[in-house]
Parts: sequence; C-alpha cells; structure tokens
Amino acid sequence: RAAPVAEQHEVPMVSSGASSDAIFNNHYHYLFSVLTPLSRQFEGVIDMALAQNPKPQSLAIMFASDSLNQELATATADYAQAKGLSLVSGSSYTSGVNDLSSQLAGAAGSGADLLLEAGHASESVRTIQQAEQMKIQPKLLAFSDGPGTAQFTQELQAAANYSVGTTQWTPGTRNRTSYFIDSFHYSLAFADQFGHMPDQFAAAATAACLTLEVAIEQANSAQPRWVRDSLAIIDLNTFFGEIKFDDRGASAVKPVYVQQVQAGRAVLIWPPEVATARPRYPDPGWAKR
Repeated sequence: RAAPVAEQHEVPMVSSGASSDAIFNNHYHYLFSVLTPLSRQFEGVIDMALAQNPKPQSLAIMFASDSLNQELATATADYAQAKGLSLVSGSSYTSGVNDLSSQLAGAAGSGADLLLEAGHASESVRTIQQAEQMKIQPKLLAFSDGPGTAQFTQELQAAANYSVGTTQWTPGTRNRTSYFIDSFHYSLAFADQFGHMPDQFAAAATAACLTLEVAIEQANSAQPRWVRDSLAIIDLNTFFGEIKFDDRGASAVKPVYVQQVQAGRAVLIWPPEVATARPRYPDPGWAKR
C-alpha cells in the first residue's frame, strides 16, 4: 500500500519488507527494496544441491495456498526445471494446516530427491514431525521458513538436523563491505544496544536506512527526484550484501543465503564465498540424527 503513495507524491522509498515480484512488476519509479525478490528464494538451495554428489535429479514442491507462497512455488519450479531437474510432484495445502500427511505421501511416492516447502514456520515444523513419523526421507528437506530460527530447533530437537532453510541475512554472513561495518561488528553493536542478536528483519531495516543515506550523500541533495535517480544507479557493498537495483527497483544481485541445521545449530552453507560450513548432503536418515 505504501508504494502507490510514494509514487503519487514522488517520494523515494527504500523498503526492507517488499519482496514480491507482483509489486516490482508494477515498475514503480520511487520504490526500491533491499530484499532479494521472493521468486529467487530457493535458487541458492537448488544451486547448492546441484553442486553435491550424488547430484539430484528430481524434486517435489509443497506450498501453502496463500498468494506469496504460490508465487514462490511457481518461480521455484521454473528455475529448477531450467537447471535440469525434473518436477515430479507439486501439491498445495491450506495455510496453518496441522496434517500434511497426504502431501508428504504424494512427494514420497514420486521418489523425488529434493523436497522443498514454500510455507510458514509452523508448517515446516509439522512437516518434519510427520515426515519422521512416516519414515519419508528424501536426500534433502528444505524450507522457505523455519530452519535457522531458535524456535525451530527447540521444538524439533535432533529431528531438526540436516534441514535446510533460506534467509536474507545471518550474523555469520561474511560479505565484502565498502561502507559501514561488517556483519560481525554490526551484530555486536546491535546486541550491545538492544540486548539480543539481530535477525534478518533488523538487518534489512538497517541496510535500507544505509542505502537511503548514501543515496542522499551521492546526490548531494535531499531533493526527492535527485535522490531517486541516485538510488537507481547505486552500487553499494554492505554487511547485508551488495545493494544494487534493477529497473523495477528490486535487488538485482544479492543472493538469498542458505542455512542448514548441523549438530543442533544453524550454519551458513551457501553461497560458498560466504559460507561458514560445508553442506551435509545427502541426508543420512532419521536414525542417524
């Protein structure tokens, strides 16, 4: 709702929350977002899996029925197939549902190497619980939300291990910086100020503020049109990742990072240049957790 207002009044807005391609495809002139578009959320997971041995051949996708997760599922299927993977199963479920057994049975019956779920944190927990009960074991279980959060690991305990998740940023991200401080020192300063470590949402908000600040400095003016034009050509290496926008105002180059729960804690496994651990693949099975 904010984007049309910014457009109407010709005031540049740098968002830390907009990620849907449905927003960016309106081609607003005054909207910019530091978040990697939703359509690219699973790209790193697929790239990571394809770099492993044995190389996966197929995937199944489960997704919540809301519009954002439908958008993500469609984009993920297109990307996976473009990379040579076979989509052997796709099923939706009502957001917040407690029983995912029929969707899991369909995915297992397809023999998919990878099982990706586009949904919400509570659904990822339930998927793990039911997959373990049903002895369903693909080579990789990956989620758009859940792995990487403390609640996910606390609820699932050992069952959380080997699960893969996506995030816009983590405190361990070792990005090259040309402005401001790196992730390590940002996290320390944030924790000192607020009493807890920053999450991806706090980091995105900080990155959005930094980006607007630099755009004003580079424009040498607070005049809205000049700041907007400065944002359109900005290229900034920050702790959050590289900030650069395409012609829609979407983040053009920053990846979505991939995490995996290993020995009870989330570690960054992709992209390789910023990873803090190697992927553990294929999943060894429930008995070995």
